Amino acid sequence: MSSLQHGWQLHQAGEHHEAEMIYRQALLAPSQQANAWCYLGILFYDTGKFGDSLSAYEKAIALQPSFPVALSNRANTLSAMGKFEEAVASCDAALALKPDYATAWTNLGAVRTKMGEFDAAAECFRQSLEVSPDNNEPAHRNLGATLVRQGRFQEGSEQTARALQINPRNADAHRNRAIINLLRGEFEEGWEEYEWRWHCADLSLPTFDVPFYAGEPLEGKTLLLHAEQGLGDTLQFVRYGELAKRRGAQVVVHCQEPLCRILQSYEFSDAVIPRGAALPSIDFHLPMMSAPRVFETRLKSIPCQTPYLSADPFLQRRWATWLEKLEGLRIGLVWQGSRQHHADTQRSFRLTDLACLGRDEITFVPLQVGKEREQLASAPTTMHFADPGEQLDRDCGAFMDTAAIVSQLDLVICCDTAIAHLAGALHVPTWIALSVSPDWRWLLDRDDSPWYPSVRLFRQTKVQQWGDVMAAMADELGRVPSRIKPDPHSIRVEIGAGELLDKMTILEIKQQRMSDSAKLANVEIELEVLRQTQRHELPLTSRLEALFQELKAINEQLWDIEDQIRICEKQGDFGATFIELARLVYVTNERRATVKRQINDAAGSRLVEEKSYA
Repeated sequence: MSSLQHGWQLHQAGEHHEAEMIYRQALLAPSQQANAWCYLGILFYDTGKFGDSLSAYEKAIALQPSFPVALSNRANTLSAMGKFEEAVASCDAALALKPDYATAWTNLGAVRTKMGEFDAAAECFRQSLEVSPDNNEPAHRNLGATLVRQGRFQEGSEQTARALQINPRNADAHRNRAIINLLRGEFEEGWEEYEWRWHCADLSLPTFDVPFYAGEPLEGKTLLLHAEQGLGDTLQFVRYGELAKRRGAQVVVHCQEPLCRILQSYEFSDAVIPRGAALPSIDFHLPMMSAPRVFETRLKSIPCQTPYLSADPFLQRRWATWLEKLEGLRIGLVWQGSRQHHADTQRSFRLTDLACLGRDEITFVPLQVGKEREQLASAPTTMHFADPGEQLDRDCGAFMDTAAIVSQLDLVICCDTAIAHLAGALHVPTWIALSVSPDWRWLLDRDDSPWYPSVRLFRQTKVQQWGDVMAAMADELGRVPSRIKPDPHSIRVEIGAGELLDKMTILEIKQQRMSDSAKLANVEIELEVLRQTQRHELPLTSRLEALFQELKAINEQLWDIEDQIRICEKQGDFGATFIELARLVYVTNERRATVKRQINDAAGSRLVEEKSYA
């Protein structure tokens, strides 16, 4: 075995320092220098030292210009550095030297995928399989992932399964299969597969001196619920602290430092501690995105009670003065997520894509931070903006000003980024624009989110085409009336979602059946007030719409039954017919109460009507 082969064995075993020493020793032999630099390039890439990796590959190629392995691997490093065009050129150079180089075709496909060129990427992976059809796990795995990004889920699933047939222990392929399972709502299989993420190169399970929580009794114990991925993931999955509290635990939330202040509002945590800070005594630890598996979450048991976060009252009052000056509907906007996100080319859009949403009676509040605020300089003239300015969240901490503003808006429209989770956690009406292949948490073929009752989803019908999404939003906005100032003599009271929709169905029935114009006018005023509240607080998802129609049909039956009872009373008929009608009243009311309860459950309503009988 050569020294470089020995170094590679150590490298693959994760003994990076020892491997580097061997590779550097090999540099002393002129005949091995090019190969040694190439191995160092791979090592530096694997350890995230992309600048050193690129330098090593350049030295290898300078020593041996016709070096397809170094050229192909250099493309991986350039891609990781965001230098996609240079990465494509490096792969092309490798393939010019060796057209049947399957790895170079796969690497080129991976770069094209990052660039959002999915058709070209899929063709590269097919080329890789053509030149190397046997046991080409990387090509099958990457082709599967690219097909999923194109919304071709069944084909993507088949390619992923083929990859796992070749290498059943490949963690990336298992994670890809988990994503497909979760998109389809197959939670039991999906959560299990998702645990493979800890064996992927881009993630590592933090180590603590306590066991990983696997469902043990928690009474009197302290659980560390810790963040693991993005800010939005933390905002979404911190909700599992409530389930741990129900089992008797003290819950310590361990999160990204920028989120500490906003997560202080989460009532089911006993402490919020930033990463890197000293920890209290704990008994178990649990990564937030492993919590759904441990708590056996299924579609119907998602903990969806919102709001579970709240804005700072002082900041709300401070921003209220500014917001009160804005005319019409006040709609928050976010169009760009982090460019470092692996799917950013799919999920983000440009501010100009929103031009069709503009209406005279709408004021748009840009919640975008960072460089992407520059797009405001060329904002569509069809839209009226009130900009909170670059100071947003600068002085008070991440999301603090944003939460204070969002909590007082009529609606938030955004791409799939952390603001979507913040608005959902605050129970603010939120419309999210989604790609053909969204993040797994948004599932498929539905316009609501079981995670956030106040969220509505608008999905692409064509890959990387936002026009249909924005047109659907514009059409829906056309049905939303401008905000009506509340009557100072009215009484405001919180009610459950089921009670609100029940009252609306009754008023709709009255509107259809009453003939007295004076009474009808009062009904229509009351109905419009309730409709405005419903549009703002309870956007009707397909599930809620179906329950609304079912409830209306039941109330129509009750109306008819009561009409017949009055006829019996008028005629003095209190016989069998009257008795049967009286019985139908309480039987039908039971059905009514059941549907109202289903509406409350679907909407995550805090107030739930209860019945009790002798």
